Amino acid sequence: MSVPIERSHWSAAIPAAAARLGVLTWLAMSLTFAGWFLLDTLRVVWGPIDRRVPFYDLAAVVESPVRLFTGIDGHRGFTTILFIVLCCLTLLTPFLPHLWRNRFAWLTWLAPLALMLVAAYLLHSRTSDEITPGPMGLADTIANDVRHIAKHVFHSARESVARKVTFASGGYLAAIGALYLAARGVYGFRSFRK
Repeated sequence: MSVPIERSHWSAAIPAAAARLGVLTWLAMSLTFAGWFLLDTLRVVWGPIDRRVPFYDLAAVVESPVRLFTGIDGHRGFTTILFIVLCCLTLLTPFLPHLWRNRFAWLTWLAPLALMLVAAYLLHSRTSDEITPGPMGLADTIANDVRHIAKHVFHSARESVARKVTFASGGYLAAIGALYLAARGVYGFRSFRK
């Protein structure tokens, strides 16, 4: 039989948890928030194209990597909203060990770093997919040569494009904040005592 939690308990527990977080944790959470929502994470400069992409727009870019060059305006949809909600929930994970006294609650502090790594992996895998045509059913040498040339051209173009995408200031700030939170979470996990 579960005992219902009184409303006054939660209204007192959340401010108490916020007070126990500490200045460095608040600073790390603020850096991560600023890096994800206020500053740009990626910058693309290629000829006349100069695009900047904040972290919360990465869901739209992962859906279609060409948006790095064409822009995101008009392409934000339900996926972007879900990703923003996920980002916000991830930023609240440092409260969990102070609300739920369990050793494994400290591992939730790794969530911001894990989210950044998963987003980077998905973006990298989507942009490095082979765009070369598959076998056409032709066994002759000319078709194989054309496929080989196309593969070489696409590979060279992809490498050229990859050099035009750089990490912007928001990415660095969020990475610093997320790395601190991850280190603090591992420390809390290892030194946990009931």
